[in-house]
Amino acid sequence: MSLYLTKVHLRSFRSFGDFQLDLPDRPGALIITGPNGLGKSSFFDAVEWGLTGVVKRLAQHLRRNDTEAVYLTRDGAKPFSHAVTLAFGDGLVERTGNPSGPVGTPPGEVSALLVSPNWREDVNDLSVYLALTHFLGQGADQRFMSRESTEQWETLRGPSGVERLEKIWKRLGAVPQPLP
Repeated sequence: MSLYLTKVHLRSFRSFGDFQLDLPDRPGALIITGPNGLGKSSFFDAVEWGLTGVVKRLAQHLRRNDTEAVYLTRDGAKPFSHAVTLAFGDGLVERTGNPSGPVGTPPGEVSALLVSPNWREDVNDLSVYLALTHFLGQGADQRFMSRESTEQWETLRGPSGVERLEKIWKRLGAVPQPLP
């Protein structure tokens, strides 16, 4: 069974008021272009937040006294009124803002909906999985390249299948050589 994103509905999310986008239920690529400040990154932030409850690129900006409402709720809207609904074929993922943290579709249900049953490894961090398989945001390569090499390696291990190779090496009694 193939599963495609067919609808995105954003409400009071960053620069969006009430926005809905219907997509065809077939293979394709979504490419968004436009001038700075149009909301391209915010659109993908909304999809990431809808799927995971976190926007990784903004998480570092949340300080002790700040809440996600400061970064995710549209200016002038009621705090925590931001919401995202994503439709995938027959599946629906919903998330709404809440002072105690986002409320919506549990992460396990989102993973079960999106991760291919052929994938043999558990997807522990859906944000990392999506970043490596679906999203390449503006400047993502620079952010990845600015990480320490050990952090880069840990980020790529599961999705790249390296853990499976390491298991084979161990079974064969071989010792993998460290990366240069």
